[in-house]
Amino acid sequence: AIQCSCFIPFWSGIVPPKFHGIAYMDGGFSDNLPIIDKNTITVSPFSGESDICPQDDTYNLFQVNLVNTSIMLSVGNLYRLTRILFPAHPEVLSKMCQQGFDDALRFLQRNNKIACTRCLAIQSSFTLGEDDDMEAD
Repeated sequence: AIQCSCFIPFWSGIVPPKFHGIAYMDGGFSDNLPIIDKNTITVSPFSGESDICPQDDTYNLFQVNLVNTSIMLSVGNLYRLTRILFPAHPEVLSKMCQQGFDDALRFLQRNNKIACTRCLAIQSSFTLGEDDDMEAD
């Protein structure tokens, strides 16, 4: 079932895996960004027209709509795509997580969902270490 949920044609193979006799592929190929109603908050790891997404500083001429997701054709998005196909070092992934956190805070502030300025200054406490051990308090 897990192989079916993340099968990307040609990247993962030619023939999709089957679950209970039915072939499946990654759900992003059918509807990557389902919108239930007008209150649905859309989130994307790619710069585009989603409610929460990275804000690229580079100028882009084109925008594409792939399986219900608006994506700007930019250098930043090309980099993000390569990080999906070729995972980065943990430090880079940590910076990407921080960017997502900042994008979410920007959305909350822009839509008056967060009023406290202290909340806007919160930094992620996620740190990387070679031998991080989870200890129960």
